[in-house]
Amino acid sequence: MKYAKTAKIWSRIQKLRKKSGLSQEALARKAGITTASVAKIEIGGSANPTIRTLAKMMRVLDASIDELVEGLFEDDDQE
Repeated sequence: MKYAKTAKIWSRIQKLRKKSGLSQEALARKAGITTASVAKIEIGGSANPTIRTLAKMMRVLDASIDELVEGLFEDDDQE
């Protein structure tokens, strides 16, 4: 169940990147991270990127980490 939630996060990053019209290379360059990191995050190959890395990406994509996880963990309070 939790893997499905993180997969949605990675998918949201990819959608935001594409909506911004950026390639993985352009996002990586602007965020100051490697293209490999962006690619791994988008496919879920990097299951635990740092908050710093996510924050850099979200700044470039003009989005917040709150937007990234919005609605994904609301049911966790009931478990």
